[in-house]
Amino acid sequence: MSATATIPDLWPTEFNVGPEPTPSTILRQQGYILGERTRDVVFGEVESRQESPGRFIHTLWLSAPYLKLRQYALIVRHGLEGYPADVTLLDAGGQHLRKETAVNAEQFMTVVREMLAAPHIVQLIGSLIAQARDLDDE
Repeated sequence: MSATATIPDLWPTEFNVGPEPTPSTILRQQGYILGERTRDVVFGEVESRQESPGRFIHTLWLSAPYLKLRQYALIVRHGLEGYPADVTLLDAGGQHLRKETAVNAEQFMTVVREMLAAPHIVQLIGSLIAQARDLDDE
């Protein structure tokens, strides 16, 4: 008889997964959407890690593999619950330009939308698309 056959499942039946999408899910989806819109010339990558016990940090990078470029866009920090979440817009060197706190997924999406429309982000994406197009013409 195997040990697993005699030991029952001791975990609760439910894990209380909330109905709202998490900050990391929203960021990953936006990275995917950017890739679709640019035919993967530029896409968003999200790195997630535990910052400290009970605190998480997610970094959204803009990646352009044809140009071997990877640049900061946003950093998001939150606790176990996901919200409130602190969203920080970064410049090309990783310096903080603006910080907002979102208390729920709807507000988080509004803040992220505004930050992704920052002039330096839009200019960078346009420049990367143009440079990648130049590579195709060679």
